Amino acid sequence: MPIQILLVAEPEANTSPEESIEYHANFIVWLHTFFREVLENIDEIDEQTDAPLFEAEQIAYFEEALEEMEGDDHFENLHELVSAMDPRQAFVHGLYGSQARWKYFNINFSLTRFLEQRTAALFERLLSSIDALLDSILGAVPGGSAVKELKEAVRNSVALVTD
Repeated sequence: MPIQILLVAEPEANTSPEESIEYHANFIVWLHTFFREVLENIDEIDEQTDAPLFEAEQIAYFEEALEEMEGDDHFENLHELVSAMDPRQAFVHGLYGSQARWKYFNINFSLTRFLEQRTAALFERLLSSIDALLDSILGAVPGGSAVKELKEAVRNSVALVTD
């Protein structure tokens, strides 16, 4: 079954730094679900090339790494850190107002495009959109680098498109 994931919750209006924190905490939960969905569909095929979406050798340790991170509560700990984020940090890192709305919109736009046409290029675009928000969040709270590094390992496992 192909990757099926819901859109991330995005603010309908510009939020204050205080109001935005709940969206960012929910994003961490969504990101964990995203990784689980990728794992369950590791054999996804690029619709454009009919080749595997992921390089088998490079993605081989993903399941073990994700399960280790879950066992060590990395996602729960990051969720707690984000939930307790100082609103001033949300402000400093552009995690409020139209800046936050745009980051969430880009994730959902990229996700929708990928779900419409499952290609390595569109999956890469989705990961880049996730990166923009995740980098801001990780700049605003201590820790969380393990989650970012897991996302980078997934990115590096996306099959290269060759002629």
